Amino acid sequence: MRTRIVLLGMVFVFCPASAYAINYFYDGGGNYIVDWDSNDESVFVDYLRPDDRTHLDIVSGAKFEYGEYVSGWGNSTIDISGGSLWEFTAYDNCQVTVTGGDTSSLYLEDNSSLNMSGGWHRVVAHQNNTVSVTGGYLYQSNYAGGASTMDITGGYIIDDIAADGEAVITIYGTDFNYDYGEVPVGNPIKWSQFSGNITGYIGGTNYVSFNYYVFDNASIVLAPIPEPTTLFLLGLGAVILRKRRILRPCSGQVS
Repeated sequence: MRTRIVLLGMVFVFCPASAYAINYFYDGGGNYIVDWDSNDESVFVDYLRPDDRTHLDIVSGAKFEYGEYVSGWGNSTIDISGGSLWEFTAYDNCQVTVTGGDTSSLYLEDNSSLNMSGGWHRVVAHQNNTVSVTGGYLYQSNYAGGASTMDITGGYIIDDIAADGEAVITIYGTDFNYDYGEVPVGNPIKWSQFSGNITGYIGGTNYVSFNYYVFDNASIVLAPIPEPTTLFLLGLGAVILRKRRILRPCSGQVS
């Protein structure tokens, strides 16, 4: 494991709420593990050198509370299998795989991707991200905006979900209270007024009942459970898309 790069005295740039915060910068490639209870600490992966393709594992024992941040930049890869994070953010072409743990807010920016199969997470995707949910719990208010896509083939939706901008959220399952296709949207729609309520079985097995919001040119689509071959092709297309996006230059700047 490479030595941690620790920079002090930059708290007014990165963590203005804490006068004694410590920032860990993981750059230079390689693999790192976060498994500790943070004390006014934040972690930045490939922030200084976005092309390093550094990998980070967030495992059981990791605990980052309010004002303590973890973020992936450039072409970094992040695996979250345990722990508790107040806020995680993926920038640039960061690729995130989630199999457990919980986050109060899991943000996706720029052209990042998320594959979620477990845990409790609030997912918020801006700009042009790809999200695939095959398991776990989407709790609190989840959101897809910009030109993001969110495919939900398993797991549960707790509370509500919203689509904004040009985003498309597709939910696969059975016995929905609406026909397959785009769900109806009232006019006008305000944030204080939900568009409707969806009930049914995600993936054919997980019963859900949640409110939804649709704004601008976005859409929420209900679809039948795809055949295994279709699921494979969807996954293959996502891999090809990710490879194309990784070839784009990364600025490493906060949006």
